[in-house]
Amino acid sequence: MDVPVSKNDIILIYPPYWSLFTPFPALPCLVAHLKKHNFNARQFDLNIEYFNEFLETYPVKTLNNRIIDVAAYRKNFQRWDSLTADMVTSELENAFCRQDASAGCYDMDIIEAIEQLHSREELLSHFVKSEAYKHIMDGSPLVGFSITSKDQFAATFAYCRLLRQNKMRAKIVLGGSYISHLARFAESSDFVKVFDFADFVVCGEGETAITMLADYVINGKGNIDEIPNLIYLTEDLQQTNTERFLENIEELDAPDYSGVALDTYLMPEITVGYQSSRGCYYGHCGFCDHDESYRHNYRKKSSQKIIDDLLYMQNEIGFSHIEFVDEAIEPKHFGSITSAILESNELEKFQWFSYLRISPLFNDEVLKKAKDAGCRMVFFGVETFNQRVSKLIRKGINTQIIGEVLRSCKANEIKTHIWLIGGLPSQTCEELEEDMEALKQLSETLDGVGFGPFRLEKASDMYAQPHNFNICSIDEETKMFISHKEGIVVDNALINDVVDVKYWPLVVSAWKSKSRYVVYFRDYLDKYLNSLVKPLNEIPSGSRLVLYGAGPVGKAVHKLIADTNNHDIVVWLDKDWKNRLRQGLMVSPPETVFEIDFDFIFIALANIHTEYVIVDWLIESGVPKEKIITHSADCI
Repeated sequence: MDVPVSKNDIILIYPPYWSLFTPFPALPCLVAHLKKHNFNARQFDLNIEYFNEFLETYPVKTLNNRIIDVAAYRKNFQRWDSLTADMVTSELENAFCRQDASAGCYDMDIIEAIEQLHSREELLSHFVKSEAYKHIMDGSPLVGFSITSKDQFAATFAYCRLLRQNKMRAKIVLGGSYISHLARFAESSDFVKVFDFADFVVCGEGETAITMLADYVINGKGNIDEIPNLIYLTEDLQQTNTERFLENIEELDAPDYSGVALDTYLMPEITVGYQSSRGCYYGHCGFCDHDESYRHNYRKKSSQKIIDDLLYMQNEIGFSHIEFVDEAIEPKHFGSITSAILESNELEKFQWFSYLRISPLFNDEVLKKAKDAGCRMVFFGVETFNQRVSKLIRKGINTQIIGEVLRSCKANEIKTHIWLIGGLPSQTCEELEEDMEALKQLSETLDGVGFGPFRLEKASDMYAQPHNFNICSIDEETKMFISHKEGIVVDNALINDVVDVKYWPLVVSAWKSKSRYVVYFRDYLDKYLNSLVKPLNEIPSGSRLVLYGAGPVGKAVHKLIADTNNHDIVVWLDKDWKNRLRQGLMVSPPETVFEIDFDFIFIALANIHTEYVIVDWLIESGVPKEKIITHSADCI
């Protein structure tokens, strides 16, 4: 259903090119805060919208040169084994993200970045046709873009340039971790180029900043120099930075995902992000490039606040899975969250995954409770198994307990994914070989491994204090460095050979999935499909079926029925039927059910909460209870 447009709507946009699995939670957090302060705010994930249009326009081929049929992909993802799902998903992501040339860095050469976009015309054409553009040109006073990654740099400024050329009314504000990073490390004479395309930049946490900015722009209230975390140009074109500010996250509202088409992402079930803390409870890794004021100010929400937020989100949008997107959840906080979930009488069951640091506090007792509370997977940044190297990079863990923690996870049926790095400062070829051997020894405990060569970041302590990390010299242009172990210079060429010829092949051969999200759903997909088969088999052969739901679950059910040919689907219904039609699916509005004859209606939705709502609506509208079939038997 179209939402009425207000000329005072604040429009927030998440641009291409970024993850296709779940919506990024930054905009929902901003929308919630703006609404709390009585501003109309609407969010648009142009990343996933453009991805879906892109797939309809350009054929994507797998590694064996077979064209991926996008319609078949959407129908079959539930049924594929993990390797097939990962291969196809990776190809789709790679084809889409290759449209960005990844130009634009500290030199802020924005024009070059825009011109290097491989599909600039298609990108802008999609933007002009989007609801977001329509609302902006209808008179929105404030437009925000969230730039999380370097890969979104060019698309964002292409959008901004087009809006400026078309003389829209709105002021433009940029935010997000990547533009904040550039604000900190680009030369002022380079960063000022941003203001040819935008009016403001929020550097750091944005809830308070954008709310005060909205009051200033829309209502003329407040002083611009009192808005925290803001960068702007004065009347005499001087760049001005206001005071830094960190949010009291206990007072922030739950993320508001309204308006986000949650079933258009690549996750087979609705999955959303939630942050139970901000900052890092450790905060001393030498390679970390987070802002110091952020990583050294760990703030966590109370358990009751977390439960209240999750309850709100269940009631508003429904979800099947939560991704806790904290930098790393502190062990005691992790235990408090699991206890609160288990003790809640109101929360419907859901499953979740989170990011952690290796700690002896993650023992069998804690992990068993986590499993009972719905935890299905955890992620650890290990980097190296070598204690000397781990200590040098200030990782702050005892590498001797890595195996113990991973085995405890395995014993409690919680999947694990670790990240490793090759070519750390002073790391020798022998130490890399030792890491590979340790990885082999732990292979049975691991469900996923992410590996990559070390990259020295300008924002890290290593870059600022190189000699504390055995770094002898740094090439300022390339960020390549020379390091030593006990005074003996490390041969980078040999290190690169070990990384490329031995380490990479080991990881790829043993853990073929590159996507942690595919790993998360591995073997769950087959079990889920089986849960759909049983209720379908209980329907008498030859029945006239109404199928409700055209998201991932509905598509899987449609495929099952088509394959068996046991039933006749007389109509396919979905609340979002207009978008489904645009995707090429023959879907009708829900009210059509009252205009046709049928034997049964099968509710095929990913979220049990939504199933309850639809079942209640059907019964209240006069559909006999015995005609309603769901794959969740307790819905009726």
